[in-house]
Amino acid sequence: MKSVVKKGILILIIVSAFGTFAFGCKNSVSKSKGVLVEKWDNIYTGTNIKFYNEDFESDYLKSLSNEYELSSKVDGLEKDMDKAEQILEWTNEMFEFNKGSISGKEDAKSIIDTLKDAKKASDKDMSIVFTQALRSVGVQARVGEFKVKDGQFNKKDSSLYISEVWSKDLNKWVAIDVANNACFYKDDIPLSAIELLKSDIDTIGIKKSKNLGKYKKEISKYLYSYSIPIDNNFIGVKKSNSFINYLPEGNMPEIKGLKSYENPSLYVNSSELFEVSPYKEYSNAKSDDKATFILMKKDPSADKDEELQFVVGAFKDSSMVKEYYASVDGMEYYKVNQYFDLKLKIGENKIILSEDGKTPVREIIINYKK
Repeated sequence: MKSVVKKGILILIIVSAFGTFAFGCKNSVSKSKGVLVEKWDNIYTGTNIKFYNEDFESDYLKSLSNEYELSSKVDGLEKDMDKAEQILEWTNEMFEFNKGSISGKEDAKSIIDTLKDAKKASDKDMSIVFTQALRSVGVQARVGEFKVKDGQFNKKDSSLYISEVWSKDLNKWVAIDVANNACFYKDDIPLSAIELLKSDIDTIGIKKSKNLGKYKKEISKYLYSYSIPIDNNFIGVKKSNSFINYLPEGNMPEIKGLKSYENPSLYVNSSELFEVSPYKEYSNAKSDDKATFILMKKDPSADKDEELQFVVGAFKDSSMVKEYYASVDGMEYYKVNQYFDLKLKIGENKIILSEDGKTPVREIIINYKK
């Protein structure tokens, strides 16, 4: 009898182990192929960044406010976070979160027009609508993006878009997960996105209406990195297409996600740039001690069977460097006029930056496995 019981337990263990393995395989893909960063001596350590913010007095924002009577929703409210709470409620009344309901649009009015009949929207779309709606009533806000670790190997999704609101009362940015209608606190003080990323999820309070336990588990997987755009405008020609991407020290950049490549980004280990007030006047102190590479993926249609096509530039003192030197895969330095094409070949790729053609100041190694 005992042997039968033991046999049954052994079968149960094997079945459970197989189920766990199968579940893991279902939600991830093999890491034998991909674009892997092996060395990133290219962390931006300066603070000389000019951010661009949307004009509250623009015709677009006035039209958005008038069309949806947004000013009336915040009548009598003085605090930024009180206004944010009302606009958050309006956004969640308009849309139900659905990750796959993607508008493909980049501004609030276009998103609403595209998705209003379905009444469902993605986290990115909901964050843009909330952010621009809040700006239309005079509150500074921005859209940011959390990323998972090993995003290119995750079959589900590799990022979560949120919004951050600038509170003049608290003198800080406050993170709001618009799609999940959630806010984050520690000792009754609202947290910024970077504060959330740095925190143990079990030590913070979360204001959310339902499924809190499930949500805590879900949000924690996204807290590998966080990025914000340098240009926070959604309408018109952008003055910068680059992003600031925060990585805790020791974490490697991930330039490829599940379905797309990373935006052109400056990677930082310090949270200082994420704490800058949107009301602070910029002055170029030319304080950066050296240039930093920025990589941008070309259209995938330009890729060849054994090459990925990138454009590479160098950034210093809030602008792209006009002249510098680069070395690729051990070749001699050659002069670059602002940008150069990088063909990422199968295997190890080494890119070195020099400002004088002699002294290396940055080095990146990327392994392309196919």
